[in-house]
Amino acid sequence: MAGIGFELRKVVNKGGIGSFFQIAMSGAMIVAGPWLLSIITISLIRAIMSGAIAGDMELFMGVVIYSYAFSLFLFGGFHYIFTRRMSDLLYLRKEGEAFGYVLMLCIPVGIISAIIALPAVLSFNLAIEHAAVFRLFAVLLFVTVNCLWLIMLFVSVLKWYIKIMLVYTAGLASSLLLIFLLSPVFGIAGAMAGFTLGHMLIVILLILLCRLAWKPLKPGTPGDIVALEQGSSSSPVRLFSNFISYIIKHRFLFGAGLLYYWGIWVDKIIFWAVYGVNVTGTFIRLFESYDITVYLANLTMIPGLIFFVVYSETEFYTALKRFLLTISSGRYTDILVSKKKLASVTWNSLKEQSILQAVVTIVCIILTASFILKTSLTAVFFHLMLLTLLNFLFYIEQYRHAFYASTVFFIVNAVIAAAGILPQIPQIPGISYLAGAAAASAAAGFMLKNDLSRLERHILTKN
Repeated sequence: MAGIGFELRKVVNKGGIGSFFQIAMSGAMIVAGPWLLSIITISLIRAIMSGAIAGDMELFMGVVIYSYAFSLFLFGGFHYIFTRRMSDLLYLRKEGEAFGYVLMLCIPVGIISAIIALPAVLSFNLAIEHAAVFRLFAVLLFVTVNCLWLIMLFVSVLKWYIKIMLVYTAGLASSLLLIFLLSPVFGIAGAMAGFTLGHMLIVILLILLCRLAWKPLKPGTPGDIVALEQGSSSSPVRLFSNFISYIIKHRFLFGAGLLYYWGIWVDKIIFWAVYGVNVTGTFIRLFESYDITVYLANLTMIPGLIFFVVYSETEFYTALKRFLLTISSGRYTDILVSKKKLASVTWNSLKEQSILQAVVTIVCIILTASFILKTSLTAVFFHLMLLTLLNFLFYIEQYRHAFYASTVFFIVNAVIAAAGILPQIPQIPGISYLAGAAAASAAAGFMLKNDLSRLERHILTKN
């Protein structure tokens, strides 16, 4: 994301109110564009689904929410390894091989997703028309969502932000149109089919966009890149074997991603099981009073994410790059000065980001009367801090410490949420999320401080 941040900083450097609004809009679309479009789409679906279908809205929403939640809960660690592998290949200018990994890994991910989803939807005792059609597209939705995560992680390196947003807009608009056309005929099954087919269109268009971006160029062309065909010499079996080896090598990175997403979702899953309302005929349970609250609270993270992409990450990346160059050619005193500068940049950028996010959080807390929302807003503040600190740890390859911080996030959130099941302990949704994010942020900050203080020793003694 640092590359994107540098592009946005060029806009900031132009100055003027126009640049401010441009950076705000562009940043929002980059860090949360698909997220915002999905919210708009689901809101419109609620509006256009009427009559008999409205009675099955909980079933539709339950499948959609569970598909996204468990795609991250089950494959979050895999996403982190995938991102690291793609970064390495793109740094080596092996775009063709990287794209080959995307296409190759979508196959096992799709198969595993289908194996997980199929028995789940077959267990549904559905009293709806065209139940088989609903089950088919519910499985395909889970498969498509998991493949979409991989492709989005890869396509994020493109600078075609408008094209990517147009692809998402086209796919989600297609979902709305297909739901409008199919739901009168097939009911809730038609709605699920339309929503899934729109997501499948997004996957197809993003793959075509990647292929267009990295099409083969004539030999000797200025700026020539490694073509797709260059990665075709490696068989799928070899690529998959290499990827498994990569997971083993970076097992703490895998664990950090897995435990981070577990930390995000564990309290929601516990509340679904204990306090949730069952969706008729399924094992799906929803706790809407908290689900919607957390979803709204997470939207307040957008200003902080924009600041992170434009300032925090770019400042940290620049200072880290300067430090690494000093290690390779500078004197020891120069290394110490550069290391001190890196630490200063790290904590100053984090402080400025925290101030911005704190202002947003406090304003939102003042404007709401809901204690659960106030708690969730505070939790989101610490969640953003944790996310930033984890990214800094990833940059200096302290995956073990990132794993420890993510473990704290998961355990604290899980223990406090589970303790609320006891009748002696009052349960307030959001408290466990807040405690987990705050504890993990403190742990990550402590470890990052120690890591930065001895960073040159870590780099010089690394095998």
